[in-house]
Amino acid sequence: MLLLQGQVFQHSRGYHVTEVWSKADLHIHSNHSDGLAKIPEIMEYVASETDMKVIAITDHNTIEGALFAQSLQDLY
Repeated sequence: MLLLQGQVFQHSRGYHVTEVWSKADLHIHSNHSDGLAKIPEIMEYVASETDMKVIAITDHNTIEGALFAQSLQDLY
């Protein structure tokens, strides 16, 4: 399937999906493992200093940072 930004595609289950393209960082460590930044600092930086709409907190051996980031998503 060819994906084009902003196009609407018919999903095999019958509903329409609008494709949205965004820059993303899918590998961020926080102070919940070996990173230095706290989750609110990461969220504030991404929201104010980048054009990313998607991030993934990928701390080692814990999902606490990711869950905390998820709980803050509406603030940013």
